[in-house]
Amino acid sequence: FRGNLELVNSSISQKVWVVNELPFEEYLQGIGEALNADRPEYQKAFSISARSYALFHMQNGGKYGKNEVFYLNNSSSDQVYKGYAWEQYAPKLVSAVQATAGEAMKYNGKVARSVYSSDSGGVTKNACQYFGKEFCTADYGYLSGGVKDPEGTTRRDASVLKASHGVGMSATGARRLAELGKTYKEIL
Repeated sequence: FRGNLELVNSSISQKVWVVNELPFEEYLQGIGEALNADRPEYQKAFSISARSYALFHMQNGGKYGKNEVFYLNNSSSDQVYKGYAWEQYAPKLVSAVQATAGEAMKYNGKVARSVYSSDSGGVTKNACQYFGKEFCTADYGYLSGGVKDPEGTTRRDASVLKASHGVGMSATGARRLAELGKTYKEIL
């Protein structure tokens, strides 16, 4: 891992956590949700989406509240962080993070909580209906759903679809857009 590892007792969750504190852009390089084999424009779109998601939570005190000892966890409920080993496995993704350094998605002048999923099933879902009232304000208009995957999008398998919430950028659809020659800005 990069950075510092600490054991921290949380009075909020009543658990001891291993917290990895590291520079923000280096954190993004270790997120294991895009592949080295993905097209560069998809990797850039993913990097910006992941950066925006993390930055949103950092600016708002963390996903689990301002008093929790970390901003995000390393699981699929937040972002699957695999650390330095992932950087070695996916050096092209590291290049995409570096090529888009500092770029974030915004909505109404604020960093967007750029939720993404592995597969929408063909059409993205409405965050308000799927996640509930926190997403039912005008601040989340960009997550109203209804975005269709492009023609020719191939689904991997039913288990991926079942495990995916389908809100926000669909990785399956975004990968197809990259195959069709779209730039990362067009994908986003």
